[in-house]
Amino acid sequence: MAALAAVNRKSDWKWAISSDDEWFKAAYHKNDGATGNYFYHPTGSDTPPTAEVPPEGTNSTNHWPAFSESQDYLTDVGAYTLSSSPYGTFDQGGNVWEWNESVHVGTHRGIWGTSFNLSFAFVGYCHYYAIDIDYGQCTWANNQELGFRVVSRV
Repeated sequence: MAALAAVNRKSDWKWAISSDDEWFKAAYHKNDGATGNYFYHPTGSDTPPTAEVPPEGTNSTNHWPAFSESQDYLTDVGAYTLSSSPYGTFDQGGNVWEWNESVHVGTHRGIWGTSFNLSFAFVGYCHYYAIDIDYGQCTWANNQELGFRVVSRV
């Protein structure tokens, strides 16, 4: 596990797993210039998103109770076409928790988002966790609830 925790971006990177800052800005920033203005939800809204089957409305995400809590109901990226962030990213609230490259204590990396089987209360920007990269030891999440977001260098 120590080798995985030591992985870092190279200076000539083209693709990477997002950092905390990249993930947060893409999800919540109002995209109104160099400001500190952020939405509370990654759908470009301060109003809690509704749990609806895609594509539905302008403020909906894949979270409980849109689907049954006991089943794996992942949706394709971009399924909620009317609920993108101001930067045009999709599904950063609901669907799966997303790993990022930030290393916290020991071998713990950050995760953002939330999974399809949690309520809208977990979709807002105050829900951030760090879990061990050996997620098989994690009892609150399983591999259907974890994913990652890839960023590219512009």
